[in-house]
Amino acid sequence: MGRASREMDVLTELLEVTLDSVAGYREAAALSDNTGLQQHFLRRADERERVAERLAEVITGLGGRPPAEGTTLGAAHRSFMNLRSRFNPDNRTMLKEVARGEHFLRSCYEDVLQDNVLSPHAHDAVRTAYGSVWAGEQGVTGRSMDYGLRPQAM
Repeated sequence: MGRASREMDVLTELLEVTLDSVAGYREAAALSDNTGLQQHFLRRADERERVAERLAEVITGLGGRPPAEGTTLGAAHRSFMNLRSRFNPDNRTMLKEVARGEHFLRSCYEDVLQDNVLSPHAHDAVRTAYGSVWAGEQGVTGRSMDYGLRPQAM
């Protein structure tokens, strides 16, 4: 597999998990009964959507075709979050699941940034996107602490 092909695969995978994040935030907003959390989740979904659009532009610029949806694993995680909220309908449970998803997403971005497969332009785009991902995880962690959850308990 050539470097350009590997770069496209990595960017495509990153876009897919970013789209999972958009959908996850929207699902969390729909499941929450707290207006403040709903607004927070929707703001994060919008921000993450802009990140996804930027990654899609990079993929298109490299001659690729960006995916329109996330991963099967992401869909399963959202189903799990939905199921858990049905049996345990509190914001703490939802925040734990969102935090878990954010932690996973951040680790995906960090892995890509440490890999030397990206061209300078793609690396810059991923690095910029990582700032949003990092801020999203920190925001969820802060909200979780408001609900008495310790970061290590998430």
